[in-house]
Amino acid sequence: MDPIPEYSFESKPTSSDTHSRTPVMWSPKLPSQIEPVKTEEDIKPKQYQPTKGLKPRVAHKPTVPVNKNNRPKLPRGISKKVPQTFRARFLDVIITEYLKTGHKEEESYEEALKEEQQLATRAANKAIYVNLVASLKKRIRESADKRATAKSDEDAQSGNEKV
Repeated sequence: MDPIPEYSFESKPTSSDTHSRTPVMWSPKLPSQIEPVKTEEDIKPKQYQPTKGLKPRVAHKPTVPVNKNNRPKLPRGISKKVPQTFRARFLDVIITEYLKTGHKEEESYEEALKEEQQLATRAANKAIYVNLVASLKKRIRESADKRATAKSDEDAQSGNEKV
């Protein structure tokens, strides 16, 4: 039997031809219709084109909160028993309580820092610290009530003398 001859539509490349030709994929098209294989440089991603009249989308830029009123955020001193973040949260509560009762801002900050430091040194653990903060809030409110009643009594007495 005679061997079956191989038929090829393209001529076999010679060693000089291999570098000059661009690579092609097999295709049933005629050799003149075959497009060269695209490389990574040829393939470019499509740019986002907004529709008419709209601006391109912009990513969200987070803003850092600014301490506008100079309120202290971190308590003074170190406590081995009560975590710093826990103390900072309750310092804010104490400052707010002082401000609610009519104290001036700077006075409130100083008093709150001083009181919080005392509570942190007295507390043996977080639970005791929370109880101490609650009792401090109660004392602040009671002292504010006493000042308010004393002031209203003075106003009432001074009002009677004028009449």
